[in-house]
Amino acid sequence: MMITIPSYIPLLIPVLTVWWTHRRGARREYWLLMFSLFAVCLPLLVLAHYCRQAAILDSPDGIHTIQLPLAVAVASGLSAIPIKWKSVRNFVAIMIGEILLMPTWIA
Repeated sequence: MMITIPSYIPLLIPVLTVWWTHRRGARREYWLLMFSLFAVCLPLLVLAHYCRQAAILDSPDGIHTIQLPLAVAVASGLSAIPIKWKSVRNFVAIMIGEILLMPTWIA
């Protein structure tokens, strides 16, 4: 059994994760950030345990469902790092999050 997800969702996951993390980090709401990360990743890990693949509408192969919580955790971890170059940090977090989600990533 494969879950079918729209093709634009893997592109939005890292972007929304970085946006949420950046807003929480700017307000120093790290407890809320950790709680929300746990609340998102735990159900995704349970889903990954029971359903191995998620099919993207365009792709016959799909992605492994373990890639979803991994991309969320990595993108939020990178975008929570306090550095001066926030735009570069967020770009790298989104790029790595998309690389983790896409089977073949095209820049």
